[in-house]
Amino acid sequence: MVSLRVADENVKSLMNLIFAGGAFDGFELRSASVFSFAGFEFSGLLSRAAVSALPAPRKYALWSELKRHVYAAVKGKVKPELMKFVFCAGAAFTADFHKNAKALFLNMYYENGETRFTTATAQKAFELSKELDEKWDEYIRDFFSGLGVETEDPDEV
Repeated sequence: MVSLRVADENVKSLMNLIFAGGAFDGFELRSASVFSFAGFEFSGLLSRAAVSALPAPRKYALWSELKRHVYAAVKGKVKPELMKFVFCAGAAFTADFHKNAKALFLNMYYENGETRFTTATAQKAFELSKELDEKWDEYIRDFFSGLGVETEDPDEV
């Protein structure tokens, strides 16, 4: 697991990538919390009817399917005080990423103008090895770098 702080000068462009761009669209949204003029909670869990209409079954909505609804809670004259998103890589990506990966999480926490991301993994079978965590952490660092979003590890500052 790694904790990454987004450089202050990158927060606005990051929010644009999240809400207007497509960089996060392939992630499932497990949950989201937004506190702007009021508190909003979103669950990414799909209804049975929605799952049965999909070409390939999955339990959670993609960010691309929910971001306009979340954005409706975010937009306004005043910046939100708090946003917390739990993203998860899709099942096919996860299966190809590592043989022991059950889930690959990317958590975003925004409060008082500061944005942090943390990574997390779930294993299929318990292993003492940190190989999966290290590989996911490196992937996420490269992901942000590829987007042109500068991050810093607060533990290394």
